[in-house]
Amino acid sequence: MNYRIEDLGEAGRGDAHLDWDRGVLARQPETGEEVVIHPTFQKGFLAIRPQTRSSLHVQPDWSVYAHTNRMAIQGPGGSVFNLGIRKNTPRQQPVMDLLEWDWKAPESRPVMEFTPSHFIISHMDSDGKDAVYLLTYKGDLLELHLPSKRVRTLLNPAGEFVCNRADGRIYFAADNAIHSVDPRTGERAPVTLHDGSPCPVERLRVDGRGRAVLPVTVGRRNGCALWLKLDNGRAEPIEASRVALTNTLVSNVDSAQATPAMNMQMPYVFEDGSYVSRFVGVEMTWVDAAGIPHTFAVDRKTFPLQPFAIEAGGDRLW
Repeated sequence: MNYRIEDLGEAGRGDAHLDWDRGVLARQPETGEEVVIHPTFQKGFLAIRPQTRSSLHVQPDWSVYAHTNRMAIQGPGGSVFNLGIRKNTPRQQPVMDLLEWDWKAPESRPVMEFTPSHFIISHMDSDGKDAVYLLTYKGDLLELHLPSKRVRTLLNPAGEFVCNRADGRIYFAADNAIHSVDPRTGERAPVTLHDGSPCPVERLRVDGRGRAVLPVTVGRRNGCALWLKLDNGRAEPIEASRVALTNTLVSNVDSAQATPAMNMQMPYVFEDGSYVSRFVGVEMTWVDAAGIPHTFAVDRKTFPLQPFAIEAGGDRLW
């Protein structure tokens, strides 16, 4: 069937949508200040300082990039990294740039070009030293080595992963098990509990203290979640009170329309015990160490709303 696509022009402007549970708690490398890094949906990311109620929407040069990926992480040198997908590149061979924000410039800038096997990057993390790791939709775990500008496939297939900066290992899900790999040697092994039994397969997370953790849904008691900390290739119990994750309402709609599914486990727990309880629209609510909530506006840029009409067989789809 033949289709005709009509560009209806700019119909207004709208806020860049917040992404869901993909944020990190970063540290400003010079001052040590804890800063919320929260991605917007393919439109860069937000750097938010709740204690001072200040924020910055960090974006690349839009004359070069069609959009960014849906994640941002703190990596080598303390900089914040995300990806820029260049304009007019095919999905079969997308040209991407690793973008770096140095906490000083108003925008992120390219530091490394590469062409992954798929245009969807489903996860991103860093060892904090000299490499950024990416997971493609095809299951390629890529290593982007910044000093040499080298790209290599570390693993395939691989599932969801996290980097543990304490032991230098990468923990990932594959073959219905949790594994760890040392990227320096390629040594790979299944993760076990203290008694040698396999580690339960649950969603891997990095908490606000940078620890690789996962919840245990089998074996909960008295309604309390059990947690495991991943370190040195093993999974050890950790008290739930020590896990720096909090339930944060993240929503692009008014809180009155929010659903329970919009409550995300986020690493937005600061060292003094304060935390972010809500991020709704352009407002964030930060609860200070005394338990007092503070709601403030976040600098979230607007973008053109550009509708198209697709005509097929005389009908239009909007």
